[in-house]
Order: sequence, then C-alpha cells, then structure tokens
Amino acid sequence: MKTAKHYATLCAAAALSIPACMSASEPDDAIHDAVAEAEQALSSEGSVCITRPASQDAVIRADAAAFNDGATEQLSTGISSSSGRRRTLLQFDLSSVPAGATVVNSTMGIYQVYRDGAAATVNVHQVTAAWAENSVTWNSLGSSFDPAASASFTASSAIDYRRFAVDELVQGWVDGTPNHGVLLDEPGSTHTNYRSRENVKVDQRPYLEVCYVTCGDGIQNGDETGVDCGGSCATACASCNDGIQNGSETGVDCGGSCAPCATCNDGIRNGSETGVDCGGSCAPCATCNDGIKNGGETGVDCGGPICGACATCNDGIHNGNETGIDCGGSCAPCATCNDGIRNGGETGVDCGGPICGACATCNDGIRNGNETGVDCGGSCGPCAPTSVCGNGVREPGEECDGRDMGDGVCGVLHILPLCNAQCKYTFPWLCHTL
Repeated sequence: MKTAKHYATLCAAAALSIPACMSASEPDDAIHDAVAEAEQALSSEGSVCITRPASQDAVIRADAAAFNDGATEQLSTGISSSSGRRRTLLQFDLSSVPAGATVVNSTMGIYQVYRDGAAATVNVHQVTAAWAENSVTWNSLGSSFDPAASASFTASSAIDYRRFAVDELVQGWVDGTPNHGVLLDEPGSTHTNYRSRENVKVDQRPYLEVCYVTCGDGIQNGDETGVDCGGSCATACASCNDGIQNGSETGVDCGGSCAPCATCNDGIRNGSETGVDCGGSCAPCATCNDGIKNGGETGVDCGGPICGACATCNDGIHNGNETGIDCGGSCAPCATCNDGIRNGGETGVDCGGPICGACATCNDGIRNGNETGVDCGGSCGPCAPTSVCGNGVREPGEECDGRDMGDGVCGVLHILPLCNAQCKYTFPWLCHTL
C-alpha cells in the first residue's frame, strides 16, 4: 500500500514528468511505472542507512489454526501435500528512524532454503493488528492484514536471499502508521521455506535495511528543493519574494543568493526609496524649498535637475535676496540718488535716469548742482562780480549808484534825486541811455 506522503514525495520529485501528479490524489495504473521511476529520483546524498534484524517472526498454519509456531528456526509460505497453507509473519523495530524522515530506499530480505515446485510469486501484505511471536495463531490473526499486496518477490529453486523493496510501507510506518510488520503469502499450491530470526545461521536471518534522509541534516536530499526545505519538509524554502529575511539573505528578499539589497548610495531608486537613493529608509529627498543646497542643486533650492535657475546679479530680474533688480542682497548695492555715484541709469551723479531728479544745467534758471550762483559758478561759467549798491559806483546789474548814472542821462539832473536806494532810476521816464 502506498502512503499519501510517499506518493506526494514521488510526485514532488517527478512532477515535471508525471503531469497526473499535479491533480490525482492517488496513482492510477497509467502512472504506476512513472512513479516507480520517480522514486529513483529521490536524492540519497547524505542518507543514513540502518539494517534491522527481525524483532519477531512466526509461522501461522491453516491446518493447525490454534497452534503457535513462533519459536521455529524455519519460516514457511504456501502449501504442501502433507500440510495446510502456511503464512509467515515478520516485524522490525524502526523506532530509531526519526519521525518525519524521508525514506529513500528500503529493502527487506529473507533467506530461502527450500523450494517445492516451480517458481512462484510470494506476496507481501501489511499487517493491520498487533500480534505477539509467542502467541499468534492462524485464528488470532484472522484477516488482520491488507488484502492488497505492498510488494512481492519470486521464489525460485535457487537457495539465496529473496530481497524486495518496501519503501512505501516503511515510509508509512515512519510517518505514524502502526508498524505491525508484514505477512508473506504464497497463494499457489507450491511451498517455500526460509531461515527465521532464531536460526543458528546469523548471517541468513531476516533483515530490513532502511536508508533515509531528514529535514535537518544540512544537505539537499530526498525530495527537498533546497537544503532541508521544500518537498516533504515542513519548512518552505526561502525565496526572493516571500517577504521574509531567510535563507542566505542579508535583508528581506535581498542579498545572499537574491539580488543585492537596496542601499542609499547605489544610484538606483529601489527598496522603500521615494527617489534615487533618498526617501523611505534613506535621508529625505532634496526639494526646492528645504533651505539646503542638495540634490544636485547649484545653489540653495535652485539650479540642478529639478529646481528653477538660481538668481544671478545680471539676469534682469528682481529675485534671490536682491532688494532691487540685480542689486542688493548678495549683489552689489542698489543705486540711490544720494550715494555720490553715477549709477542705476543716472545721467549724472545722483541725478537723471528713471528714479532721480533731473540733473542741474547752466541754463535752468535755478541755482543747483555745484553752481555758486544761478546758472553760474561750479561747472558753469564764472559768476559776475557781486554789485554793492550804495557805494557810489555803478556796477553790473545797477542802473545807477548815487550820482553815478553810468550811461544814463536824465533831463532834470541835479534838481531831484535821480537814483534810488536800490540803484534804480527814480524817474526812468526822464532818463535815457546814451
């Protein structure tokens, strides 16, 4: 009888070549041969092999159904002309095989010493009830065995060991199916004898050899898909997309046998980053308003690949920390109308241009600029000497001064004062210029 685990194990080893394994719950006749081939695919690398002698054996006889024959040195199967049908019971202690182990090979051997008749098939059945070597009988065992054969072998005339594979049977016992041993039944009318565990020939006693691997031996074997994982092991193998740091990974699903883990200096936007090597578990990504020169910026929050151009002192725009267009702040001071410098579009020093008052001229009728008089002096022509009214001398700007009438002739000279205190003619209508 094939156990569910053994069948699953074989399917895991041969799923690519046995499509039916992907859907069938039990193997059918069409894939038995393929399953047998798949069994060979189980890796035995690092397997532990043990050989166990029979822990108990007995012959039960139909012609003596209440007779116990557990101490015999010779086991029997089949039927002869002098006796009824006989069957052999064998049991082996497998308590040393760890639970959960995967059986990769298991062979039972029984030494044949006599054969009556032509070669015949001997069937191996799983016993389904407990029995004791010193008390079991044909009647007490009854039908407590699986009617379907788990294995079989051919009994021929040659005196030798008869060996047969019982992998599925042993796997079931290791997995917890009660181990009550096997029953050998030769259904024909022939008869075969074998050495028992009590036989004096120790090297010809029944034995069971079991080779197994475990999910903790540090080797990828059995049906494992990785070292001690996958297949029939309880632990799934680590993968690079299971969301867990396992296997040889140095981070969650990265490093080791997976792709390298994301770092904050690999030049790639990966991991939890929100930008290339920034954000997430890395330093915050640069922005154009964080007050820091970063992220390829050529200035604080300006320039580089993502921010606007940095302010300059010749871009014709009032920007950056300028207090005027391209001036002030980190640029040269802005022009004023009292800085003593001709700048800022002025047409003169601190005058003219777009913001200052008009520059002084020598003909604007105003004493301004560096003039010392109205439209004279300074950068203009020299100013005329200043007249002193009342000094009796007619000077520029005066019509007369005292009795000095200059070029003026008045008709009533010496009769009335002709020049007033402002050095002007008193009676201009009486005077004329020569």
